[in-house]
This record gives sequence, structure tokens and C-alpha cells, in this order.
Amino acid sequence: AMSLGSLSFCLLAALLLLDASAFQARRPATLLAAYPLQSGSGRAHAAVLGLVGRAEQETHLVWYSGCADLRVHDHAGLLAAAASGARTIPVFVLDDAVHCHLPEPVLRRLHSALVGLDCDLERNYGGHIVFKEGCAERALVELARETKATVVHLAADEPTFLLAAKLRKATTALEKAGVELRLWGCSALRPDAPWSPAGAALTNLPETYAEYMIEARKLPSAQPKPAPATLNMGKDADASLKTRRVPSCGHLLERADALARNAAIARAAFPTTEPFDHVVGSWCTTASARVALAEYLDVGRADFADRHLFEALPFGLTEDAVSELAGGGRDKSKVPVGVGGRGEAGAGMEAEQEFAELRKPLRVMEEDPLSSGMPIPLGMPKSLGLKSVEEVDRLVPLSDMNAADLWPAGESVTAAASQATTAAKAEKMLEENVLEQDRAALAEAEEAERAEMLRNAEEIFLALSPPSLHAAAAQWVIPHVPRGGTPGARVGAAERPRRGAVGARLALREVATRAFSPALSLGALSAREVAAATVAAAGKVSFVRGTLSGQAWGRSEMGAVIDLLEWREWHRLLARKDLEAQRALAKKENLPAPSAELTAESSRPPDAMAVAGAAVASGLGLGLGIVLTAAERATAQAAAVKAAELAAEMARETPAYGYWRWAGQHLVRFAVWPSDADLSALADKSDAAWQKLGGRPADPLLHPDVLLDALVDEKESKPNTNPVLLFVHGFGASSEQWCRLARQMRLQMRAAGLKVPRMYAVDLLGFGHSEKPGLSYTQHLWEAMLVDFTLEVAGAHPFVAVGNSIGGGIAAGLASNLKSLCKGLVLCNTAGQLDEPEEYAAKFAKSKRTVGASTLRVRDHPASLGELYAPPPVGGQPLLDAFGYVLISWLLPQVSKLLRTYYPTQPEAVDEQLIASIVRDGTDPGAPNVIASGQKLPPQRPLNEVLSPEHGFGGPVLVPQGALDPLSGAKRSQDRAKSLAVLRPGVTVKLLDAGHCPHDEVPRQVAEEMVSWWASID
Repeated sequence: AMSLGSLSFCLLAALLLLDASAFQARRPATLLAAYPLQSGSGRAHAAVLGLVGRAEQETHLVWYSGCADLRVHDHAGLLAAAASGARTIPVFVLDDAVHCHLPEPVLRRLHSALVGLDCDLERNYGGHIVFKEGCAERALVELARETKATVVHLAADEPTFLLAAKLRKATTALEKAGVELRLWGCSALRPDAPWSPAGAALTNLPETYAEYMIEARKLPSAQPKPAPATLNMGKDADASLKTRRVPSCGHLLERADALARNAAIARAAFPTTEPFDHVVGSWCTTASARVALAEYLDVGRADFADRHLFEALPFGLTEDAVSELAGGGRDKSKVPVGVGGRGEAGAGMEAEQEFAELRKPLRVMEEDPLSSGMPIPLGMPKSLGLKSVEEVDRLVPLSDMNAADLWPAGESVTAAASQATTAAKAEKMLEENVLEQDRAALAEAEEAERAEMLRNAEEIFLALSPPSLHAAAAQWVIPHVPRGGTPGARVGAAERPRRGAVGARLALREVATRAFSPALSLGALSAREVAAATVAAAGKVSFVRGTLSGQAWGRSEMGAVIDLLEWREWHRLLARKDLEAQRALAKKENLPAPSAELTAESSRPPDAMAVAGAAVASGLGLGLGIVLTAAERATAQAAAVKAAELAAEMARETPAYGYWRWAGQHLVRFAVWPSDADLSALADKSDAAWQKLGGRPADPLLHPDVLLDALVDEKESKPNTNPVLLFVHGFGASSEQWCRLARQMRLQMRAAGLKVPRMYAVDLLGFGHSEKPGLSYTQHLWEAMLVDFTLEVAGAHPFVAVGNSIGGGIAAGLASNLKSLCKGLVLCNTAGQLDEPEEYAAKFAKSKRTVGASTLRVRDHPASLGELYAPPPVGGQPLLDAFGYVLISWLLPQVSKLLRTYYPTQPEAVDEQLIASIVRDGTDPGAPNVIASGQKLPPQRPLNEVLSPEHGFGGPVLVPQGALDPLSGAKRSQDRAKSLAVLRPGVTVKLLDAGHCPHDEVPRQVAEEMVSWWASID
């Protein structure tokens, strides 16, 4: 018996040793070198025999960044960790710099996706995601040391400057800690394309989208990968890890408020909530987003829009509605109307406490509504007029309903309720429940509850997403829907617009873009998954609804989804190409570093006369034996000097370009030029970064990555109080048009003994290298984008806004919206309505409201703006798109000629770089829709309003006006300048001999005027 037992023991030990050898063979070489299994030392035997326990089991971390990766399926990093057999710990770090400056609606969507991911991990693998907060690189190193992790996996498809900075920092920190960081691609539609490998976009990506699609259609699309069948999440993991669960959404919001206080205060005064946020915010988990996608593909674009997108503003109370319901007896200054519980800028904690009281009627459901089929009990939020799970889902994402701040005292809460439910199922559940009760008694009870709510304002439930001018402008475009009684109550069928009316007024791709962009950007849905589902559905739909092939007129609903994916893919690749080109700059030339003592004299070469004399001598006579008269030599010499001065004035300063996702969804390119303080503080880091690339070029002044990393570092430290400059381009232009003025500002400010501020320029959504999603573009969309850019990218610093043409009108709106941060405004030939002071005063006296206030009332008062949106009577959205295509096709061949017309004083300023950038941007997908959206602009806030101290920005304004503007005509341009000069005190007007773009045509003159005016800035 003893010999048999010994033999069994030996066989078992041999098998385990073989398994250990196989495990060693599977380990990466880097890990084998760091953690070898020495078979002769006895250590491996001890591990095999269980005497050392789990010490030899590898641990891998899967770092979820929140950038297109919050899912368990089609995630290469999670699949790799599962295949390794290692203990796998998914982790999310709420990074102070990356996440805590986001707007409240975006944070809510992030929280919803995190809870959904946590539920998927628990359901599929019995584990949870570890939640940490603070600095991502430090948190990862701490967790790796605690768990003895040797590998960190990250999906790193995103080109945003925030993730890139965190990736560089994490790589360095983990390398020092002896942990390997493995990067994976999870979003590419064609990962085997020649432009997909790292660094390949620069050389292999086609120049235009049309050329790209010709090549892309030849390649197979990648199929989505399923979630791992098994995942070793270490069920015997440390108890400390089990306690680090996803906290309440309220915790995220409180942390964001504490760390980004200036941004929180600014957003309380001016929310930037997107249209339909109260609806699409509930489609941010994998389950709920899949239900929404299936419904869209099943019922089609028109019916989907009718069901879900019939109101662009939240299901909350506007200020008028609160006053109406409360009978005017409530102090509205204490009601956090439309600010998501953060109150008006001065309401402070009083508004916070009031909002907490308003949320009291909401209670947490113990059972999963999707599986239980239960409607909301009568004793719960039904007092608010809500009858189904779906309605609460629209007010508060169900993932929020396990938030600690909503739990009744002493009540335990199970896993978060799933968000996924359809309208039909909810209606059916409700109907079955009602049939079991006395309908008359139920109606009477509901009416009593509603009456009690109207009597007691404390029970009014405000929407969590604050209304905004951005959302109100979209509401103006779609048909009006009556409120239908209690806020948040289901709108009756009789009150809905006629079938298809909503979708007919939105852009052809807008329904799909609004519905699925949030889930795609968070990663709850993968692009490959959506593409596969759409292609599969296209084979089942009827001929009437159209297929992926589209039509000669318009775009099919299936094609709209594919366009959403392809356009996002193109701009992601274009961003990669831009960034790769920027990093390769030092490899092309190795020139001496530019002098830190750059002065205004640099704009006039000190040997300009010598250059002119040499030119005259060699080219105009002496070298050819031709004798020139004194007058001829003087003329030639003057021409040579003028040419040298013009060349110096037309020189550009290269910025660092970065990318940012507005609202967490749409890629936006921006440029940043360093301040004098940046040059001083970052010079050593920049030189070291250049040397790694083989030497530094003459331009830009700082290594782009070093400067962009500094923007991230500032978010983790005390904000800079020095004002920054923010340039806003005009229609059809981009951030590249500000490079000349940026250089001249540096020269002129140094000559005046002033410190050069940091300077930003941004490509507005729909222009430049920014995405051009299929949305309905309005002035309020661009203003909201600039507000978020100022608060998220520019760090909520004080700023001076500089705008040209339509960018001037948008910059004026930005100054009005962020009046507490804006220190000055510069308007170069600005667009925008401008009334005579007496005319504006008469209009205001008659309406008693500003245009901005009237815009916010359009849901409850459709005629508040004095006119209703009327789509084209024939052709609708397809006609608008066709108009955009025709106009762009006509304009692009004439760009050079038109630009020289717009630059009448110095047509030489129109060079190949300017022409090429405008032509390239006009070929991007979505550009025709941007032009077509001009038909949807709501009545604009006049400059009289946004520049008035009472209703807008009351600070200093400079107007360097091109007096020869050919767009408006010279006389009208000069008349507008005179009207602006008398608009109010504090407006300074300077007429310049220039056309429509003086900042690019005569940048030296504009810079001189700005420097002289700079002293008026507080």
C-alpha cells in the first residue's frame, strides 16, 4: 500500500512539473528573465506541491481608461489576459486630469458604462472591476505592487492628448516598477490595413477620404471577437480589492466639483448639455446600447426618432415650469433649475441640499426590472407621474439607482439594475399590472398623488441633465411636443408629432450619431460589432427602407450607421497621421535651437538693407553690366526691403497640435503655442525629448509632447491664473490660419516688455481636421464646444478670446457665456446681428426677454423666438445635403481665386499652405452637411445682447476691422465698425487697410493693436 501511495504521489508530482514547464514556456521572454522558474533550486517543487501557495501565479492588470474600451467583448487586452491563464484584475482609475474636468452629463454616462461593465464581469466571471482614483500612473504602480502584477494590458487606440500623456507617464512609471505595459488595438475596422500598424498612417494613409474609401472597400472588415469564455479573476483575492467597487455617481460628481471647482462653477452658470442627453444617457451600457441598436435596425430611422428623439431638452422643469407649479411661492434663487443639482453660480451648498431634498421621492428597486417585468410600485416615484421603468430610465439612468446617495437608510441594495428595456415591453408590463386593479380607483389615486405634488414643491423632481442653449437650439428644429402634464410623464400618442416628422428635420445621419456615439466612445459598443450587426440587418430589411448601398438621393438608415463608423475611423486615422508627422519633424532637419531672446526686430531682418542692396547689385545691374539711375536703384531697393519685410511678416510659428474628444465623443484638433513661462520651465525636458529623436529643429519652440504633457500636469496642480489667448477661426478656415498672428504676438509683446501668454487655436467641430459628424450644426453647438474646450483643455484659466468672421460671433457668445473667466474680446471682421442701440432697446422693451432666455423656453413656448423652423418644403434633408455637395464642388476649384479677393491689400499672403489646408478640409466626409446646417440656425443672440454688461460680456473689446472687406463690401464693413464703436463704453475700434481676414493678411498690424490694447485687460 505504501509503495502504491508513493508511486501515485510521484506520478502526480511529475504531471504538475510538466504543467509548470508548459506554463514557463508560455510566459513572455521579458517575464521569464525577471521571474525564472529554477527547476533545480527546489523553489519550483515547493510551488507545485502547494507549499508556497499562489506565490508563483502570474497576475495581470487590465487597465480600463474609459476611452472606447468599457466592455468585456472585442477587447484584445482582456482576451490576452484570459489566454495567459494569469489571475486577471480589471481596474479603472478615475484620473484627476483625464476625467474630473468632464461635464456632469459625460460623467454620468461614464458612471453608467462602468456599472454596466462591472455587472458584465460579475455575471460572466463572478468578479468585479477595481475602482481607484487619483493619478493613473501612481495608482497602477501601487496596485501592481500590492497584487504582484507583472503585466498591464491597455487598449490604446485613442489619439487624444490626455490619454497619450497618461500613456507616456504610465510607461515610465511601470517600467521603473518592473511591470510590462502591453498596448492593444480594439477599435480599428480594418486592423490589417497598410495604415493600421503604429507609425504607418503617416506614409500609408491616403490623402482624402474618397481615396481612403476606395482602398478600404478592397479590404475585409474585422469581425468582433466574443468575450473570453473564462477569466481567472482570483475568487480568493484580497478582501481589500473587493471593497474597491464602483462608487455612486454622486461621488464622481463631488470629486469632480472639488478638483475642478472653477469649471464646476462656470458650468453651473452655463450648462453645455447635449440635445437628447436625457435619452441617450441611458444607452451607455453594453446591454442597453445593444437593445437600442437592435431597435433602430428593426424599426428604422423614422420610427426610432419618433419613439425616442421627440424632445431635445431634458424631461425637467424650466424656470417657468417651476414657478408655475410652485405657484410663485418658492424662492427660485434656491432652486437648482437646469444645473443638475449644482445650483446657480452663487447658490453653493444651499442648492446642493435643496437638490438632495428634491431627490428624496426616488427609491432604489431591489429587483432587476428587465428580468422581473415589474413596473414601478405606487409608493415610489409614481408620485412624480412615472409609470414604468423606462420613464425612470430616462430621468435617471438605472445604473445611478444603486448610488449611495439614493439609498433609503438601512436598506441593502443588490447589483445595479440593468438599463436595457424596450418601450413595448414596459408598456406590456404596465398594462398587465393595471388589468389586475380597479382602473377607476387607480386613476383617482394617481390624480390625488399628482395634486399633492403640485401643492408641495419639495416633491418636484428635476431632470439630472441641465437644459442648455445647445439643446434648446435642437429643440427649435424638431416639432414641438406638449409637456403632457407632469414633467417626465409619458407623452401621449395624440400629442406626438406625425410619423416621421422628427427624423425628417434632423440631419440624415443625426439619429444614428446621437444614439450610438456615446456608447461607441465609451466602448460599451465596439465599432466592429455595430458594423457586423448593421450588415446583417441590411440583408433583412425591405426594399422600401433601403440598404447599405444607399440611394442616389439621400442616405439609407443602414448606410447612416456605416457612415457614422467610417467617418469616426477616418478622423481617428487622420489624427494619428497628424501626430506622427509632428513627432517626425526632428528627423527631417537638425537645426540650431531658436534663440530664447526673440525680439520684435526679428520680424525685420537686421541686414534688410544689405539684402536689398545685394539683390539690386546682383540682379538689377552690376552683375550684368547694366547701369541703373539713382531713382531706379532706390525703387528697386525699396521693393527689396518691402519683400523682405513681407516675408518676415508672413512667417508662421509652428504650434503643437493635439486632439481632444468633445463631450467624450467627437475628435477636435487644437493648436497650442507656449508662453514665456512654458519656455522657461520646460526647456530642459524639451531638449531631452528632441535628443531622443536625433536633434531639435528650429520650429516649434518646444517639443510638442512636452508642451501637451504640461497641459495635463497643470490639471493636477494649482491652476495658472495668467490669462491665455484663444483664437477662433471663421467659416471654412481652421486653426492653421492663426500661426502668423501667434508669431507676431510673441514678437510684439516681448518688444513691449510684456510676458507672452500661452495661445490656443481650435478647429471648430465640422471644420479643419476636427470630426464632421452628421449633426444639425448651430451657433450654440459651437459656443458649447468652446466652453467645454476652455474648461477642459485650457484648464478654466482666465482667457482673452479672438475671433474672425463667424468665429467672432461665436467668440462673443463664449465671452458672454463665461463672463467670469473672460478678460477681453477681440473681434476681427466679426459676423453676427448688430442692431442700432435704439432699435435693440425697443425690441427688448417689447419682449421683456433676451433672445437667449427666449431660446431656453422653446420647449414650452414654441413661438418664443418669434418664428418656427421650416424645413425645405420639397426634398427635405436630402436636398440640403445635395446643396452642400454642389456648393463645395463649386467652391474648391476656386479657393485660390476667392482667397486672393478676401486679402485685397496683401494677396501674397495667400500661399500654397493656406490653399491646400482649406481644400483638404473641404473633402472630409460630413462637410456638405455642415454647410447645409446653415438653414437650421435659430434666431441668434445679437451682439447688442452678448456684449451688454447686463446680459452678456461687459469687459474690454477690441475691433481691428478690415476696412476693405469684400464679403460685406467696404462701406458696410466701415459702417459696422462705427456701430460697434458706439455700442457701449469699453469697445475700441481700429480700421485697418485689409480685407475679411486681417489677422492673417496684416498680422503685424493686428498684433500691434492688440498689444497697445492689452493694458485695458484686468
